[in-house]
Amino acid sequence: MGDMEMSRQPTENQLSPPDDRFVIGLFTGAGAALAAGGMWAVNLMLQSGAGHQVLAFSLLAVSVVGSLGMVLSRGLWSRRLTQIAMITLVALPLAVRSGWWIPASTMAAIAFAIVSSPWGQKGLRKRPPAAPIPDQAVVLSLGLLGLPGVAAIGQLEGGGTGLTLWAIVVFSLAALYGRAQAIGLWSIRILLPAITIPLVISSPIFAAVVITLSTTALVALAWHPQALAAITEAAPRRVTPLPVPPELIPEEFLNAAGYDSSGRPLKPSP
Repeated sequence: MGDMEMSRQPTENQLSPPDDRFVIGLFTGAGAALAAGGMWAVNLMLQSGAGHQVLAFSLLAVSVVGSLGMVLSRGLWSRRLTQIAMITLVALPLAVRSGWWIPASTMAAIAFAIVSSPWGQKGLRKRPPAAPIPDQAVVLSLGLLGLPGVAAIGQLEGGGTGLTLWAIVVFSLAALYGRAQAIGLWSIRILLPAITIPLVISSPIFAAVVITLSTTALVALAWHPQALAAITEAAPRRVTPLPVPPELIPEEFLNAAGYDSSGRPLKPSP
């Protein structure tokens, strides 16, 4: 996301007042969210099955991006992403009830409460920047981080090498697109559907349906014009010169430019 933001024209960072730059609530919420994601990731990595490992890395990636986004970019998108991630972690015991899921989900609930409170939001940008990244590009970039986790939910004990390799490619595409690389976008448009078809065929019916719907939605976003606009430098506009009568220009400006009050070039001094 950072490189994608750099591809846009720089704008004023519309934060709350300067004395709110370091706010305890914001950092506490981000830290709690990162801790919850880390606890769940370690818990899942200790379980058997490729699905657990893929889900662990996907949840950890989303938690890290959301937490760092709150602290560094202060964008509203980071708060929304963190809220979605924490709700997912709170509800995750419905699918995974192994290890220390109680403290991990409790930490996620605490993080969600802090991030959703006015105390935890203090310091976030109140308004979007003058030239924001299009919503389609933000959803596409962040959706790719969560896609492997969504695919793993329906096959936690299975998936095998195919799911792991597919997840690695998806994470790589998210990184390329986040760095504003055109090859990343074209790979999402063409490569992602191609490598997803074999995974869908080999997955259980529930996982196959979820993978198909999620991937189709992200590929459709990748073909949206705004997905390309987010990683493309804005073309400079042609400026048409506008003649200004000399009498409207202060004489000192004219003299500094080498003209007299009538707009004629000054004669060189003898």
